[in-house]
Amino acid sequence: MKDTAENIKTNVAGRGAEDGLYPLAIGCYLLTVLVCCYAGAVFLFACGESVKPWLFPFALVSGGIAVRLMVDRRDAQKAIVIGLLTVAVSLVVATLLDDSSSDGIIYHQEMIVHILNGWNPFTTYIAGSADPDLELLVAHYAKGIEIMAAVVARCTGRIESGKLVNLLLLAGTYFVVYAVMVRRAVGRSRMSIVMLSLLLVANPVGMGQCLTYYNDFAGYYMMLLLVAVCGYAPASFSLRQCLAAGAVIVMAAAVKFTAFFYCGVTVGAIMLWQTLSGRRAVAMRVGVTAFVAALAAVTMLCYHPYITNYLHAGHPCYPLMGEGAIDIMTGNTPEVFRGHNRFYNFWRSLFSVTMPAVAPGAGGFGPAGSIMLIIAGGVLVAGTMTRRIKPIYSYAALWAFGACFVFEQSWWARYIPFFWLIPCCAAISVDRLGGCWRALRLSLVVLGLFSGAIYFASTFYRDLQLTYARYYAYRLVGDDTAVINGGLLIEDGEIISRGVLSVERHLNEHGKSIIDIAVARHSSSDVVPVAISSFYSDDSKVELYFPSSRRKEIREFFIHSIPSRLLRLNNFVPSADEESPQ
Repeated sequence: MKDTAENIKTNVAGRGAEDGLYPLAIGCYLLTVLVCCYAGAVFLFACGESVKPWLFPFALVSGGIAVRLMVDRRDAQKAIVIGLLTVAVSLVVATLLDDSSSDGIIYHQEMIVHILNGWNPFTTYIAGSADPDLELLVAHYAKGIEIMAAVVARCTGRIESGKLVNLLLLAGTYFVVYAVMVRRAVGRSRMSIVMLSLLLVANPVGMGQCLTYYNDFAGYYMMLLLVAVCGYAPASFSLRQCLAAGAVIVMAAAVKFTAFFYCGVTVGAIMLWQTLSGRRAVAMRVGVTAFVAALAAVTMLCYHPYITNYLHAGHPCYPLMGEGAIDIMTGNTPEVFRGHNRFYNFWRSLFSVTMPAVAPGAGGFGPAGSIMLIIAGGVLVAGTMTRRIKPIYSYAALWAFGACFVFEQSWWARYIPFFWLIPCCAAISVDRLGGCWRALRLSLVVLGLFSGAIYFASTFYRDLQLTYARYYAYRLVGDDTAVINGGLLIEDGEIISRGVLSVERHLNEHGKSIIDIAVARHSSSDVVPVAISSFYSDDSKVELYFPSSRRKEIREFFIHSIPSRLLRLNNFVPSADEESPQ
């Protein structure tokens, strides 16, 4: 049955929370803000301009207009208020915590800084990085998250505030998933729906990366949104759903090459299910929508990187594919996984127990990942054979499991985040059953939320370490004009990489002091502050070792540093009138 605007407004007026439209409005507000940030930046790039400070407030207003068109005035006001509160809280958290991840420090922030410096990737091929290896990544990688983060940072004046994008993506996905579960009558109680929605969002990959500039997690949430959009009204595929699905596909293309590919795989799985269910017309509409969205993404909204890569390097997905492609995986593959096939590596990684990290090389779904797979597999097989669960859940879990082996790197959780759908499908499928089924569902929910929580806490703690180290460096050096550059990577006492070189170059050119924090590798992707080095224009160097425990400094950090960090907004971001790098 096709919902009209009048039906939607009538339903929401009296039963917004009950039929899922009210939380859907909140989720749509948060996600529309992100879409408008990206679309607005693309429009400016196409006009030969750079991102502007007014673009983020414009996105906030545009999200409110979209919600008002969806629901009546009273419910729109409530959704916008909740959405703005979510934005405010997320902005404070993102601004106060510094990204401690290696990739986030080394090249994701590099992309953001170049955009803030005025680089227009649509018109200028090379941004002019000081490091040739970084220059290649900056020029060719998809950077949807970084562009949206630059929009936020241009408005706030803090590069760290761009992590707001990650938090809004998680929060928006939660509200949309919750709305779909309410609409589909999943769960016996409201608390049950809340917990299952949290389980879907609490992917350890996302929880470990949401406070950093890693972007692997975004692909999972794009896929989850695509499934939610197509499943909101399974008997039809309305114009609203077409627009929403198209927006998700475009954003997936903008964020990451692999996210774009796996959203395509998801569309194929949805079309096949709809066809097998006798809804060929719906399958056709999904396919046409995906094709049009993908075409629009590659040729227009994602002109960079796909068209620019083709023009300058001969392949849309360069440097991962095409002539002269670079092998980025051999050096990142742990020795224990070399020489083995993808199936062996998958199982060995899944049954490995490692410390929570941003992107651990093994056991990336937490210490309970293997246990959850065993429980989920048993639930889905037994439930299907006894016809106690709907076949759609087994179908989705089977698809997610098979997709884990599409690429060789099945051992790395950051490349197969959709594995998380398997235990989630099992938990949702038996939610309305009692007895032992209820106990199994509870175990999956508890284990899943625990895994997500420890990954989030791990990243939060390391970010807090780095944030405190920068604050302590300011106190020791006593130079208000000094800027913390955020990270040398040290391995066996040898400096192996510098952090954010464009920031350092910019500050040197403007005669400002630079404080580099030396950090050691905690794992393949995490960094921990070890020492602080202060570099001045006369090349003098002072090493200040980071204290492991100082109660007084820690107390002062929370009392004095947090307000000053919110007020001192221009530490990283260059002035808006700087010339674009050539």
